[in-house]
Amino acid sequence: MTSTTIFARLSLGLLASASIAGLAAPAMAGKLLFSDDPALAGATLAAGQEVRTSGGTTQIMTDNGTIVSLVGGGAVRVDGDDVTVLAGSVTVAAQSGNSGTIVRLPGGATARLTGTAPSGAFSVDGDGFTGHTLGGSVN
Repeated sequence: MTSTTIFARLSLGLLASASIAGLAAPAMAGKLLFSDDPALAGATLAAGQEVRTSGGTTQIMTDNGTIVSLVGGGAVRVDGDDVTVLAGSVTVAAQSGNSGTIVRLPGGATARLTGTAPSGAFSVDGDGFTGHTLGGSVN
């Protein structure tokens, strides 16, 4: 057996192992970067999990690197690159050139963050909401 054949088989075996490990791992909603809310200390987020805060500051990074910040009491659901604002005030800051971040709001409204340094601030109170562009554009 040549060294090229051995290398090819080893590479194929490692790739198959990584694929199996990836299937065994739970789907992640993003990464909890910071929270001073004691209820969230050390929390691991699963895809589609609702995150409720009672106060303080909490930051979550979505799969595409968008940062979701909650200050005070609020609730969001992060699923991949989608952010659903359920309650409170939330700031969402995406990376420049990132057109994949969708912010979902009450009543079926959505906002897409695009452009240079795209970001927006959204507040949800019951069935109503307000939103403001902080950078880039929000469509």
